[in-house]
Amino acid sequence: IMAKRLAEDGLLPDRILCSTAQRARETAELFVDAANLDVHVMFSGRLYLASPNEIRAFIADAAGDADRLMVVGHNPGLEELATGLTGTEVMM
Repeated sequence: IMAKRLAEDGLLPDRILCSTAQRARETAELFVDAANLDVHVMFSGRLYLASPNEIRAFIADAAGDADRLMVVGHNPGLEELATGLTGTEVMM
């Protein structure tokens, strides 16, 4: 559903950063297949149960020249990062 919605809005990522955890890998692979994407997916253990600051640091290190980046990881780190970035409690 999200792959379709992002495609319709022209917001598909051009790089995906993903935890090495099995469920995260499966989620990223399902998204790539559903969106019919040809993008680089970078798998890293740094995202496994990472804090918001650790996620931000990894994004800074790994984003490269991506215009739109997708991060597939874990809560509570991702939820806390989204809340901190938006200033609004984000329910994931």
